[in-house]
Amino acid sequence: MNYVNARLLAAPAPSVGVDGVIDHLQNRLTTLVPWLERVFGRAFDVLTSDGRTVPGIYAGGGEYFSALPNDNLSAAAFFVCTGPEEREGTRPDAQPRSQRATRRVTCCVWGDLARIAHAQKRDYPYAQVLIDDVVKVLTRAPDVVGIETVTDEPARAVFERYDLSRDERRYGLYPRFCFAVECTVFYRPAC
Repeated sequence: MNYVNARLLAAPAPSVGVDGVIDHLQNRLTTLVPWLERVFGRAFDVLTSDGRTVPGIYAGGGEYFSALPNDNLSAAAFFVCTGPEEREGTRPDAQPRSQRATRRVTCCVWGDLARIAHAQKRDYPYAQVLIDDVVKVLTRAPDVVGIETVTDEPARAVFERYDLSRDERRYGLYPRFCFAVECTVFYRPAC
């Protein structure tokens, strides 16, 4: 799996369900958090040729690239579904418009404090300021029910479901940062 220039990825067709919510959150973060160089959409667990599990972003043509931290971007984010979809109003006699689904989604963010362009850039680790930027945007999104947890550093805690190489573990060390914001989102399930 190779890294591709993420800015050249074609926009996918409009999404539904949880993917539609993730697309909406991706657009909000892209627009409202300018220090994030790239906000990817939903990542799926992908097995690499060397047997590691990484977050894979679909690049088209059956190809995925890893969204794990790297030196190609100053700061990036991606989303992962972290729990089952729970449905309400799914009785046989329920109207489709009354159905509602919720799901936990985690926004994983990583970057390099020395390279990002932030209005409040400081000469000390200011990752909490960055966490607040992301949490504010997610909290104000109409399809977010609430923020469940925020995990910041070390990298092995933020990316616990993935196999980090020795090089990737260094992305949790200053001046690099990483954090994850888990939230519950709601949407109308596709019928």
